[in-house]
Amino acid sequence: MTLADGTPARGRVVAEFRVNDAGVPSGIRIVAGLSPEINREVIELLLEGPRWEPTSGERIRTVLLYE
Repeated sequence: MTLADGTPARGRVVAEFRVNDAGVPSGIRIVAGLSPEINREVIELLLEGPRWEPTSGERIRTVLLYE
């Protein structure tokens, strides 16, 4: 995937979300992203990836590297 200016997409995306009782991320918010397309891909990866340990309603902040 490339950015709008044609350069290869590479960098980090910071996302915040909560984890529900089933271990599924919810309320995902991109805090720092690369492009709308990559941000959507990161959200899809979080939703389709392995289950997380449920939290007590606190938001989780995680950094994902995109290469």
